[in-house]
Amino acid sequence: MYGKVDLKNVPVSERHWGSFQTACCLRKLNRIPEAQEGYRRLAGQQDAGWLAKMSRWWLDQIDARVELETQVKEYDKLLAALKESSNDNTDQ
Repeated sequence: MYGKVDLKNVPVSERHWGSFQTACCLRKLNRIPEAQEGYRRLAGQQDAGWLAKMSRWWLDQIDARVELETQVKEYDKLLAALKESSNDNTDQ
């Protein structure tokens, strides 16, 4: 629904709100790069007030999650290698 609204014809404060909600929807749909772009755009708006601050907060949260997911993948690889090594040792 937010994507169908012509934000050019609404007051700036409502435009910022629509942009923020659009980014939130994209994030919840796991369309992370698009959500990040929306948050970045809003975070750079001088007149966005608390929505700019919330956008920066969400960008930080997304970055932290990406970092954690990367670490989990690395630990999964390490665990798989350890299991393989353990299997090789028991087969002998």
